[in-house]
Amino acid sequence: MSSAIPPSGDGAILYMNTTDLYSRLTLFYHNDSDTTSYSFDISKDNCARFSHFEHDYSTATEITNQLNTADDIQQDKVFVQPMAGVRTKITMPYLSDFLKTGRVAINKAELILPIETSSVSSVFSAHPKLVVTIADSALGPVIMPDYFEGATYFGGDYDATNKVYKFNIARYVQQVLNGTKQNQGLYIITNARTTTTNRIQLFGGNQTLPNHMRLKITYTLLE
Repeated sequence: MSSAIPPSGDGAILYMNTTDLYSRLTLFYHNDSDTTSYSFDISKDNCARFSHFEHDYSTATEITNQLNTADDIQQDKVFVQPMAGVRTKITMPYLSDFLKTGRVAINKAELILPIETSSVSSVFSAHPKLVVTIADSALGPVIMPDYFEGATYFGGDYDATNKVYKFNIARYVQQVLNGTKQNQGLYIITNARTTTTNRIQLFGGNQTLPNHMRLKITYTLLE
């Protein structure tokens, strides 16, 4: 359901599991002598379903300011929102500097994304898991090669103790340095973009901040 008039107060979000055994559309009808009903069951295999979301960022000044700011400006805070919301793009233009002293083997490349702690509360909890993808200019978000190493290796789960998300993207960095992948940057997105509303605010790449996002690389010189 939708309304031209936005709800007042705190608002609400209703989750519906359309593929649950008990989810259905029931039609009730009657005539002069009888009243009955018929249920249209919702099947995973035989029923099309989709979600549609619209966001109004006209009063979200921090987001609109970033959208109108040059890409090379380091931000204090960045945003990730599910349900067709916003994602954050990270660029790492100086990765090739590792080759100035010769070839290197990347042992570990840890992308560290600290959260902006004041944005998290009992009402606005942090998203349980984020995903990092390649920001391919033609294809959009593309799965990282490190993703196929498994969830434990790749990471992305929210660390509630240290208030951070971490990813190991060593294979991606190695491939960029080897020239087998273009350095087009990365997207930070949520892993469940249509099933949960948990958004998150992260510290950006502004190096004057004591807890900015960063890439920590462990490597070996080969020559």
